[in-house]
Amino acid sequence: GECAFYECENLATISMLPYSVTSIGGGAFAGCQKLSGINVSTANNNYCAVSGVLYNKNRTTLVQYPAGKTNVAYTPQSTTTSIGDYAFYGCENIKNIVLDKKISHIGSYAFWYCTNLEVVDIYNDNFTVPNGNAFYGCNKLTIYGNKNSAAETYANSKKINFKTFLWKNIITPQAVINNGKLDITVSVNKDIKNNKLLCAFYDAKGILLKTQIIDVPSTSEPVEFSVADDSRYSYMKAALWNGMTPSAIIGRTNIR
Repeated sequence: GECAFYECENLATISMLPYSVTSIGGGAFAGCQKLSGINVSTANNNYCAVSGVLYNKNRTTLVQYPAGKTNVAYTPQSTTTSIGDYAFYGCENIKNIVLDKKISHIGSYAFWYCTNLEVVDIYNDNFTVPNGNAFYGCNKLTIYGNKNSAAETYANSKKINFKTFLWKNIITPQAVINNGKLDITVSVNKDIKNNKLLCAFYDAKGILLKTQIIDVPSTSEPVEFSVADDSRYSYMKAALWNGMTPSAIIGRTNIR
């Protein structure tokens, strides 16, 4: 039944769910902090396990991610369309979850008390959370999604930090002094290709000394350019440039 083995502190492994098991209630193994894996008989017609994670047989629903698994990142199977009730409940080791476009439903209490969960990528713009209680206790969380998506609406309604994919995986710029010039490298993600970067150079007191606008190419290569060095340059900031104002700070690198 539902929550049948909820928070069983010493349950470390489920060696084999037999073929006779036809139904497992939501949260049956939720919060079992020592549970590192679930195994299912191949003869079972209703459930299967993938690397210790419990799914329904056709892998469309992730039923239970064991709270004792030590992985810090997880992406459900590509066939998954639904995250079950309590599926990641109490998974304190997990930091990063990717929910692709096929996943349209997140169950009740699905990520409760994932206390170290930092990033959840939600690619389905219209996903649903039936009672709105999916991420309670995830105080470090940032949800990434598309602008004006259900992910943004949900995050705002629950006062969860939200960022669009535009800002994901943008890496801090690097500056190397090389024979009287600065060699600059800024790695950017694919979502901001064909845009412009505003690079601003400051002295140690935070006084702006120089700006330079650089085109972001359409290729996957990082942005690379050089400027004449100035002994006063202390650090550089990079931001997307919309033609009038910098729209957001991408990153900062120290020069000297």
